[in-house]
Amino acid sequence: MKMVQELDKQNHTTILQDMIEQAELKDKHKHLLQLEKSTIEERIDTAVSKENDGYRHFLFPSPQGCPSTQEST
Repeated sequence: MKMVQELDKQNHTTILQDMIEQAELKDKHKHLLQLEKSTIEERIDTAVSKENDGYRHFLFPSPQGCPSTQEST
């Protein structure tokens, strides 16, 4: 950008400014901007049900697969 800016200055053109004005932010870019403005706490979903702690649910999606919910016989 710096090079185009210098070229504009030397040639008395506005190519860089025209590019900036014509650029459109895509949804992906808007989302990234929102993330940059957010705090760490806002980025982390802390809502965990009482039935599981989220960690076990991630590793073992069904209660039958979770070692801590299996009864030993």
